[in-house]
Amino acid sequence: MIRKMKMPAFALLFFFSSIAGAQQPYTISGTIGKLEAPSKVYMYYQDVKGAYVFDSATLMQGHFEFRGSIDQPRKGALLLTCRPVHFKFFMEVLTKVAKEEDFKNASLDVLSFYVEPGSTRLISSDSLYKATVSGGPLNMDLSMLNREKVPAYNTMKGSMNSLYAAVNAGKLTMEKQRELDSIYAAGIEDLKKCDLHFAANHPASFVSLEILKRYIETCSAGGVIEPIFLSLSADLRHSTGGRSLETQITEYRKIDIGSMAPGFTQPDTAGRFVKLSDFRGKYVLLDFWASWCSPCRAENPNMLYTYQVFKGKPFTVLGVSLDRSNGKAAWLKGIRDDGLTWTQVSDLKGGDNAAAAVYHVKNIPQNFLIDPQGKIVARNLHGGALQQKLAALLN
Repeated sequence: MIRKMKMPAFALLFFFSSIAGAQQPYTISGTIGKLEAPSKVYMYYQDVKGAYVFDSATLMQGHFEFRGSIDQPRKGALLLTCRPVHFKFFMEVLTKVAKEEDFKNASLDVLSFYVEPGSTRLISSDSLYKATVSGGPLNMDLSMLNREKVPAYNTMKGSMNSLYAAVNAGKLTMEKQRELDSIYAAGIEDLKKCDLHFAANHPASFVSLEILKRYIETCSAGGVIEPIFLSLSADLRHSTGGRSLETQITEYRKIDIGSMAPGFTQPDTAGRFVKLSDFRGKYVLLDFWASWCSPCRAENPNMLYTYQVFKGKPFTVLGVSLDRSNGKAAWLKGIRDDGLTWTQVSDLKGGDNAAAAVYHVKNIPQNFLIDPQGKIVARNLHGGALQQKLAALLN
């Protein structure tokens, strides 16, 4: 009797990668209830040259299909919507979904998946993010993870629906918004727990390595990421992606909670140079943002509220903008429009901001809470979570 050996997802990925330049056909098809035009499914992934591939398919009796060829499995995403979508909007949605930070201006009906050789099939009665996926091993792993995340997505979607209802009824108070923000934040935390639980319990899955790479920016490198990384299979750890992540872990440990905050000096809005060390003796929220960043601007009212609540305590905020030199006017206007009265600095080099480089900030908003002795005590606290942390520290 001949037994067929099932090749693990990781091995399959690198098997396809080893076929230099070879293109393998793929089919992605699905059925979502009985939806008809103008409902569409949009697809996105990056090819071997890093160029974005963007396609769409109109639903007919709930059915859609994409066909093409690919050199190796590529991470992608699908978006279901009933209105026309431009590529720029799609990328904004994907950025928010990937970072799981702010869905307030975007559709929640997004499904991450792998474009991999062969056939991938999705079936759902009403929405993409609830779809059952069958096909290649990478998508099977990802589908398992996505199913675990459905309750968290439902929590987040419910808070957004409540927010929209309150806005439309003219009944959105600051207290109501904080309550809904807290529910939404709990959903985000549940998503993170699902991801990290999956990575810890699937040491041979390439999806686990992808999860750790995604959370290296926002989780403790030494306390969270490294222990799970060390539990991964030797093949994953010694892969190109694994070696890269190992290097990142070493670097990100320097900005872990408990580490001394790296110092820097940058000019403020009047051109005066400000040092991070100037704020010793106070708790400092080091806030990385930009005038063009809509999630940052959406968070500013919460930041302002927190700043006012703890005014008079040994606490302040230091804003670091990732605006560029040609965006200085927009940066200053953003400060005025949002009523940000704390110190703001920037070298106006955009994503190449020197302070952002030291803190490995590649996406915003991000923040670091630094204690009076200059030690990092928390990272990426927003809304109610920031207020609770400060209340515990200052009261």
